[in-house]
Amino acid sequence: MRKPGIRLYKLGSYVFILFALVHSLNYFSDPAKLLTNEEDRKIFHEIQTHVFNLGGFSTTTGDLLTGFNLYLSIFTLGLGMLNVFLIKHLRENVAVLKTAAAINVLITGALLAVTALFFHLPPLILFGLSCLFFLSSFVLLRKPEV
Repeated sequence: MRKPGIRLYKLGSYVFILFALVHSLNYFSDPAKLLTNEEDRKIFHEIQTHVFNLGGFSTTTGDLLTGFNLYLSIFTLGLGMLNVFLIKHLRENVAVLKTAAAINVLITGALLAVTALFFHLPPLILFGLSCLFFLSSFVLLRKPEV
């Protein structure tokens, strides 16, 4: 039962990497082109130009959102790469992989909850798949029978 667990763990890791790459695509488009009416354009202008103070640092809402978007892309890419590294180098250590799968379930579960509350369908699907893969991996990973 180890191979399916490892395969599912890999799939969960690859979904993280895929999410980071797809999420990064929004940095190559101009969101202003998607605005269809004057009210949307006014709100977008306020987001980009209204400066406020955060503990001595001045920033705009747009810059803050861009920073959080970059954090999410870097976080999911790093976590996916770390998981691929774990699979490559600790494939035979089932206890470590099972623990890592449990940690990934907790992380993706939290990301899934936040995504369900605040975001839209594509990240919900990708985090849901990742959570499902890691949860299935956790259940299927067992020590080899002697």
